[in-house]
Amino acid sequence: MLLRKSTINDLAGIMNIINQARIYLKQNGIDQWQDGYPDELAIKDDIEKENSYVLVKEEVLMGTAA
Repeated sequence: MLLRKSTINDLAGIMNIINQARIYLKQNGIDQWQDGYPDELAIKDDIEKENSYVLVKEEVLMGTAA
């Protein structure tokens, strides 16, 4: 696995991970991320400021952090 800075090309994959996490959190009664944050603009801003990272395994995004 490789931890690297995110690029704009990772945006869709990052949003997919975040949306999966939103569903999991909601199903478990956790209200975190249920108000729309982080949205695509926030993630794009993190990427542009070089504050976003992805964990990659065999070209597949496995995780993200900012």
